Amino acid sequence: MSEPESTVSHAPTPPRRPADPLRRAASVAGFIAVIAGVQLAAGSKIDWARWRVSKAVNPALAEALAWWDGRLDLAERMHDTALDPASGRVYNVFPPLQSLIAFVLTAPLPGRADPSEVPAVAAWLAFAWPLPVVGYFVFLSLTGRVVWATFWTIVWLTGTPVLAMLHLGCDGGVYYLNHLLSQVGLLLIAGDLLGARRLWPALIGLAIAAWSRQLTIMFAAPILVAAWRERSGGGPPRRIALVVAVIAAIVAVPMALNAAKFGSPFETGYRAMYAGRDDPIAESVRRHGLFSASFVPRNSYYMFAELPSPRLDGWRLRWGVSTDGASIWATMPVLAVVWLAFRRWQSDPVAVALMAAGVAVMIAVLCYHSTGWVQPGFYRFALDFAPVWMAVGARSLGEGGLRRASVCCGVWSVLYFSTLLRS
Repeated sequence: MSEPESTVSHAPTPPRRPADPLRRAASVAGFIAVIAGVQLAAGSKIDWARWRVSKAVNPALAEALAWWDGRLDLAERMHDTALDPASGRVYNVFPPLQSLIAFVLTAPLPGRADPSEVPAVAAWLAFAWPLPVVGYFVFLSLTGRVVWATFWTIVWLTGTPVLAMLHLGCDGGVYYLNHLLSQVGLLLIAGDLLGARRLWPALIGLAIAAWSRQLTIMFAAPILVAAWRERSGGGPPRRIALVVAVIAAIVAVPMALNAAKFGSPFETGYRAMYAGRDDPIAESVRRHGLFSASFVPRNSYYMFAELPSPRLDGWRLRWGVSTDGASIWATMPVLAVVWLAFRRWQSDPVAVALMAAGVAVMIAVLCYHSTGWVQPGFYRFALDFAPVWMAVGARSLGEGGLRRASVCCGVWSVLYFSTLLRS
């Protein structure tokens, strides 16, 4: 049964009332419960003391150090860096946010011993700590219920590939840290557009997401839809002009770096990343390009159909998995429940635009030359849209049978990812 219209369509934000001390205390207790829940479900999977970001394995950090030396090119070639055939120089090809953060964290301060490594505390403060903070308060703003916000935050952090990124990111891998950064941006977008629609938090979120994971720029479309529907701030034309200008600036930053490195704002360097390589992925790129419909069947299988196989090892449950990924419907079935709740969010054009932008990202991912390998038992590229869909679900799945289904699916995902990382 669908909910009354007033619960699914966007309504103006009510006037701010004085904070209720009891409500504030409950909110703080909920956040503490999130931290405790994450520690209980995944504490043994995340070695906080081991967190490091090192120039030896992270090209974004190597690029930041090159900037301090007044260069754009890297001192030496690392895995997944671009070799420019014209100049013979080596460049980082990943989006700029991680390099910008590393640039700040490696400032040549007096007495600093080794700027080629970001220490543990700075690494997890920059890349991990914002997740529970932003996630909890976004879900709390969307649900208005501490228990429900706690549930969704724990499921998002420990029942999706976010947990795998936290587990693997302690070694400073650029892919994993970019996924962690993008999650914050995507939830800022969804939280603002499904809530107050002030737009500036969504634009900040878009910069964070798109400067971490390029395809997430597609979430600019729902921001434009929201700007068009709002009548304040000088009317739609002026508001949209301002939003378009900010989006253009967000796009211009990586394009300017592309032009400076490779001579064209439209050349990302990803093809040059495979120069001199003869592995299967490089061969696929040479044959079909970075994006092609020929990749859709393989990617579709691993995103939608590949199922982990359970087995018992003594008294422990372990999973037989493919390194190319696993079905998002089997590992994160709450995403399917969000789609089953279509009638609860279809009357809000902004929610529809958010879901549709996620579909557009998914289609682009299906055409990509790689599944995301290595990703045993999970599909990390789903993180480019999953938190947005979960935010829509958090606002829509508050009552009835679908609420119970989302709880069951969330519990399943937390148990699955917890046992997966043990495997």
